[in-house]
Amino acid sequence: MDSENGALLLNVICGRNARDVTFAELDSLLSLASAHGLIGHVHEALAREQRSHSEWQALFEAQCINARVQMQSAAEIGAALKEAAIPCVFAKGVAFTATIYDTPGVRPFNDQDLLIRPEDLRKTDEILRRLGFVLSADRSHPFEVSYRRERLPGYPVSLDLHWDFASPDALQAAERIPVAEILSRAQWVGAIPVPAPEDSLLLATANLIRKSAEPVMLIADYARLSKLNIDWSQVAARARAWGLSSGVWLGVKLAAEMFGTAMPTEITALEPSSWRREWLLKHTRGERIWQSNRQSTFRYRIVFKLMCLNSFGEVLTVAAAMPRAVLRKAGFSRSLSADLPK
Repeated sequence: MDSENGALLLNVICGRNARDVTFAELDSLLSLASAHGLIGHVHEALAREQRSHSEWQALFEAQCINARVQMQSAAEIGAALKEAAIPCVFAKGVAFTATIYDTPGVRPFNDQDLLIRPEDLRKTDEILRRLGFVLSADRSHPFEVSYRRERLPGYPVSLDLHWDFASPDALQAAERIPVAEILSRAQWVGAIPVPAPEDSLLLATANLIRKSAEPVMLIADYARLSKLNIDWSQVAARARAWGLSSGVWLGVKLAAEMFGTAMPTEITALEPSSWRREWLLKHTRGERIWQSNRQSTFRYRIVFKLMCLNSFGEVLTVAAAMPRAVLRKAGFSRSLSADLPK
């Protein structure tokens, strides 16, 4: 049933017979669209057909308020870090809202992801505190630390401050995300620093792998990114260097199948071995792509990430990294953020 409703959702979003979808059918799609972050996409498609639906409208307006709060906060942080000469970029939700979505709120997000150099952590911490952010009590994470601020009641701003983008002691340990290189190519949209389009797509891939291609809005991001003037040869070269080849291929492939975007030849060349390709497609097509909470199952939480590894060498890297996670959780190693003041 979810696959049928999912196909209907995609028809509406992509403008395929959208005018023929009844309000009763829209009511039946609401829960699925909400679970996969597609409320804004459907609202945008209905607006193109000069149609509206009160319940979808109300949910979209709530997303818009949250997006405005998030983007204003990002601009404030970006301006403060620029003044302090600290290189940085926002990834994922903030970056996508600034670059590939016409209206804030179409693509929902509830937190911000900010990348900095490791050596700028303490100075960035001081600036965030000055802006009213409170540091999370949990500072054990090996590549990020979290902050929170709530100025408008009911609309908190949560920020994950990254000095890396993949955990060095978990299933994505083989990914080699060169944060300094990404920062060197940063672009500014107003007061908000964002990655270059190619880097934005690659960071989206690391996130797609982490979340096992759930929710579907992650694939919608690829469809929007594909419409930019992207240098696909650079994407392919960096994907190989960063350990993201299979993930990039999967994300662009799913966007092509679901949203009708192009499949560049450079990305086709990244196709994984036949047995991994078949496994990945089997678990991201039809009913399965519309299932919620897939991460709660061993198949997606563990096996999916292993299937996105690109070589036996990467498998060995992950195997060697896992004991470090045990030591970290037992308190035998310290995160970079452990020495930040409470």
